[in-house]
Amino acid sequence: MAKDAPTPESAGAAAGSEEDVSILDEFTVEDAGPCKKKLAFSIPSDEVKKAIEASIGELRRKAIIPGFRRGHAPVGLIEKRFGTDIRKDVKANLVFRKYQAALKAKSLDAISDPDLNLDAIEMVDGKPLNYDLTVEVWPQFELAGFEGMKLEKPWVEPRPEEVEAELKALQMRTTTFEEISAEGAAATDFVLCDYTVTAEGKEVINAKDAGIRPEDGVVGRLKVAAAKEALSGKKTGDTVNLVFTIDAEYYQEEFRGKEAQLALNVKGIRRPKTPEATDAWAKELGFESLEELKTVVSRNVVAAKESNADAALRQQVYDKLIEILNFELPEDAVRRQQKAVLLRERQGLTYRGATEEDLAKVNDKLEQASLDKAQRDLKLFFILSKIAEKEAIEATDADVEMRIAELASRYRTTVAKMREHMKREGMLDEVILEIREEKTVAHILSKAEITQAGPPAEEKETKKAHPKKPRVKKAAAEGKHHAAAEGDSEKKADE
Repeated sequence: MAKDAPTPESAGAAAGSEEDVSILDEFTVEDAGPCKKKLAFSIPSDEVKKAIEASIGELRRKAIIPGFRRGHAPVGLIEKRFGTDIRKDVKANLVFRKYQAALKAKSLDAISDPDLNLDAIEMVDGKPLNYDLTVEVWPQFELAGFEGMKLEKPWVEPRPEEVEAELKALQMRTTTFEEISAEGAAATDFVLCDYTVTAEGKEVINAKDAGIRPEDGVVGRLKVAAAKEALSGKKTGDTVNLVFTIDAEYYQEEFRGKEAQLALNVKGIRRPKTPEATDAWAKELGFESLEELKTVVSRNVVAAKESNADAALRQQVYDKLIEILNFELPEDAVRRQQKAVLLRERQGLTYRGATEEDLAKVNDKLEQASLDKAQRDLKLFFILSKIAEKEAIEATDADVEMRIAELASRYRTTVAKMREHMKREGMLDEVILEIREEKTVAHILSKAEITQAGPPAEEKETKKAHPKKPRVKKAAAEGKHHAAAEGDSEKKADE
């Protein structure tokens, strides 16, 4: 058997199946670090001998040996042929069973498999079976402060400017585009073009049928301030050739600060036509009037703010639990969690264009940030798990089925297919934990003292919306129904 954690699935599993009444006399426990225990075992030689004899007897009853009837082969022959394997199986079974009994006797909850090398454990006839192992266990702490939390719910009433901003965003989403042939491109038009950027004989970037708005001064992911003047007034068929310096923040470090050449061919001009907020426009979207549309938009703003307020309350719960409950975390578990968090962060940055050199420059910050997040996530997991256990909160089969149905609807598949996919990918356990956490936080909120915050004193500027870049020759925004107004607020709430 390899250096894996012991398992009960061995040929000698039948040996010593009764619970040890003297288990407390066979091992000792001592601290080996934060949330880590060292268990030292000494199993009496006569117990080891009985386990071996029982295993040999079991095998003798079942083994088919040429020249002998089943169950009548000499014990010596059985031991000679299978003795080594029998002893390995008995050792694994004893180690596993004693380990499980010790955890139960001392009420220890193991987080992971024990640090154990079975091959390194010697089992000598006539001598006790001595070995020790270390295992990470759940942190021990007393629950306090999760009932009667004082929380503040953010203000959710919509402000007129918020409704107006949503209305403008809806106007942007229903913007249409018209072909411009007689006039040159205006700063707010979209120039459809093919372009190539080169620097020092190397191609930096190229694109076909790209949409560029002159006033943005951006070509692809490159800042090209001169593009505004160069593209303004251009018509279909015109070309643009200009020289510029690649900015110092460009994601490809090898090109930063280099002189570059832009070669661009204009293939078309698209002019955005943003509809005015009128009754006629509202009717095109499926509403009786502009006033009715504003009512729906206002309701959706409230729904989005309610969702954000609920998220803020949950965050307050997390923050307070972290603040009031202090205990040590298992170091190995933290390292495993940090490794997973760091991997996700690096993958995300790589996806957004970061190079290995970029990652190396921020590696220390990433390491620290991932460690902080790992510690916080684990601490919350242990706290919420203990609260769930104390309050008998669990994810029921009905809860899981409802979540599967929600996911199936979101991804437009059947419940049966989604359930099978989640089983195959090992996602059900994660879903069960998520549901239990959600129900636990809801339980804490149900016992909290929640006050309503007043309206914010200062208003923040609303980010200016722009029409979406057209990507085809006859691009036109859709959404002539109620979902056009409702979808944006729901999307923001999800985010």
